Amino acid sequence: MSRVTEQLQDGLDGSLNRRNWGDLVYNVGTYGIFPGPDVTVKLQALIDLAIANGRKLISFPHGQYRVTSLTNVDKVILIGDNSSFIGGYTGKIEQFGGYTADIANLTTMVAGNTASINTLNSNVSANTQSISTMKPAVDANTAALASFDGSKIRDNTITGAKIKKTADGDKIGLAELKQEVLQAMAGSTPVTSVPTDASVTAAKIAPGAVTALKLGLSDIPVLLPEENIIVDPLREKVTFPSFLILERGSSWASVKASNYGLQAFELSMPRSYDANYFYFDYQAYKANTNPIKLAGGAELPAYYPKDLELGVSLLGKFSSKYSSAVINGKPLLTFQGKIKVDRTNNKVILPRIFMLQVGYSWVEIKPADFNLTAWEFTLPTSLDLRTVVFSVNSYRNEMKKTDSTTRVSPFTLTTGAEYPIMKYMDEVIFSAVNGYISSFYEVEDTEANVFTEMVHKLLVAPQMFMVKGDTLPIYKSSIITSGGNLDFFKMAVCHNDVKYPSKQVRKYVYEDIELDPDKLPATFQIRTKPYNTPEKIYKATVTKVVKDPTSIANKSPKVLMIGDSLTELSMPDFVRTRMGEFGLTPTMTGSKPNSNGTYSEGRGSWTFRNYIGQDNVVASQTITRSTSGESTWIQNPFLKLADATDKANRPTWCFRFSGKESELSYAEDTDKTGDFYIFDFAWYLSSHGLPTPDVVTIALGTNDITEYAQSKATAGARLAMDIMIRQIKAANANIKIGVAFPVWGTLPQGNTYWGAQVQNMIESCMTDMLALQSTFSGVHIVPLWQHMSRDHCWPEVTNTALSATNQTRVTTFSDYVHYSAEGKQEYANAMTSFLVNML
Repeated sequence: MSRVTEQLQDGLDGSLNRRNWGDLVYNVGTYGIFPGPDVTVKLQALIDLAIANGRKLISFPHGQYRVTSLTNVDKVILIGDNSSFIGGYTGKIEQFGGYTADIANLTTMVAGNTASINTLNSNVSANTQSISTMKPAVDANTAALASFDGSKIRDNTITGAKIKKTADGDKIGLAELKQEVLQAMAGSTPVTSVPTDASVTAAKIAPGAVTALKLGLSDIPVLLPEENIIVDPLREKVTFPSFLILERGSSWASVKASNYGLQAFELSMPRSYDANYFYFDYQAYKANTNPIKLAGGAELPAYYPKDLELGVSLLGKFSSKYSSAVINGKPLLTFQGKIKVDRTNNKVILPRIFMLQVGYSWVEIKPADFNLTAWEFTLPTSLDLRTVVFSVNSYRNEMKKTDSTTRVSPFTLTTGAEYPIMKYMDEVIFSAVNGYISSFYEVEDTEANVFTEMVHKLLVAPQMFMVKGDTLPIYKSSIITSGGNLDFFKMAVCHNDVKYPSKQVRKYVYEDIELDPDKLPATFQIRTKPYNTPEKIYKATVTKVVKDPTSIANKSPKVLMIGDSLTELSMPDFVRTRMGEFGLTPTMTGSKPNSNGTYSEGRGSWTFRNYIGQDNVVASQTITRSTSGESTWIQNPFLKLADATDKANRPTWCFRFSGKESELSYAEDTDKTGDFYIFDFAWYLSSHGLPTPDVVTIALGTNDITEYAQSKATAGARLAMDIMIRQIKAANANIKIGVAFPVWGTLPQGNTYWGAQVQNMIESCMTDMLALQSTFSGVHIVPLWQHMSRDHCWPEVTNTALSATNQTRVTTFSDYVHYSAEGKQEYANAMTSFLVNML
């Protein structure tokens, strides 16, 4: 029997059912349920109907029915003629029609349904007249039905008007059409063909037409972030919250960073347009290892101006989009192309700009929308800390205007901002006031050989600590506040000759120079002279502080080092070794041991603000207090419960301890009740049973710069330095104190921080230290940055051959904060020079 004949027969059977059998046996075709498409919803509805009507039997004509899941199937009987389920549902249809075993099963079912059979007899008896009337018509059509085949359709004997169309189940389906008909409907592309790469575009697909089920992704786990995804372009970090994961056959489960021994799911943010993306590794999750990973070479970049899913991959599927990410509360802006600097016409021209706001998709900020041909700005003559500022509020308001000629550009050029408009290569061009930029930029400069006095400032401490008989290096790139254009000015160390005072000595610094204290007078100068303004010279005067190590040989000083991860990891060990080379046997003191058992107060990721209790969150964890014995990474051993005297005399030093990133001081909080805490060095020593140190070093600031905006970072460093120095001196006036600032690497982001923020913090703290030195003796800035190379202090992560025939090796580094062994030695050398002079 042809497929069309079967379809017509099914329709006839359904008609007989409805008229004569009182729906005792439900034929699925009557309810639009046919082989081929997904009929889960329709079949479930029919099962529910049968149960509601007190019926049992549901009949399936021959074929495979696509069903994913069903409920209450045990309350009905599914019977069919060589029919079965596909699509995921594992239930079975009881078979009859030519199979002995199936007939036996059907007999058993009938025997168990006497009441239903009695009902059937009643229905048959009640409809004898209808059946008798129908019989002649059936007999008359038997021959026609028996001889009916597909050839009858070609004779136009069955027209569209003769096919019942009121019920969906009566219509002809795709299964009844020949392959050539299907091909004609599909067009020129073969139905079973594979589209060429990039041929299927969004414009060709109706919204919502492509679903996970259609792509065969129904077995892929779904991930749902429990909180917002944090995107921090300034720190180049993306922090993922805990996730809920839903797997097939399971209920929601939690995926937490702590499950894998991590403080947070934090990954380095890839540079824009480098085809990197974050993904969830389902196999890693199953193996109980960290499943959040960064992959390269993928089709979808992590930051691209489209509304893409954050975790697109073949292994896992994130349910959130960029619109749910928190971009520090500010819009994220990204460039597509190079920034052009046209010095001939004195212009800065920005490329295409895309913006992402919380709750929105990527949009392009078009000059044409503001009746402009390009985003052009007048290039400041001196690059004097001018900034291009984007105002998202202005953009929103102006775009409401229907006439582009009346719109005012959302970009403005301002002065006195935190970031310069341009530092020639790989530097920020937008301030953090209104928007962030997600990438580092290639700058196309027509004339970059320019020295700029507010960019290429000397960053030199007023004192240089040296050891007699030992040289100390300084680096040109480490004492200039910019990482670029260092070849367009001269630098020299200038002084009178030690042996012949009337003789001038000038030693030019091309990158580094070793200074010998025996050949330097008490004071000397470091000078720069630019090529483009030869009439100017910039100079800084330095006082030499030197100690003969033989005068302190065999001493055993107690040294306490307070700091971040640089201190925590191994710097106390390197410093102790270096001090030993001068005949000293120092005791490294503190409440927290490192992995070598060496004590200090080094804590990775901590800031100035953390140590004084102004910020009680670090790496997404809440800081607790240590009140005795050894402390841990997450404990602050310096915070004492503030008493009435503390609150009265130092209200701005006493802070709440409520687990917040910005705690209120006693002066700020209108509620004066409850507890406040204060950094108290005397309490720290007594409560933890520690000896009074001879020297305390404080080496912080790195995390302040990466965690906070510049103004907040610098303000926090200045307040903390003031509190810590005064409280240490209050505990014991004889303790010597050094506040140290290390150097940053020459990677693009390292250059950005170095030029835009680090120098600002160092300059501000040096100014404050001069004021403190008028009150306290033995307090100093330790200029570690001057004596460390910005190029050669970092761990190398690759080591490859330049070519098969050349012996040169090519290495790279990716960390511009943490030092290699070479960098740690330079750090220890400069720090020890200070410590020797304090003894």
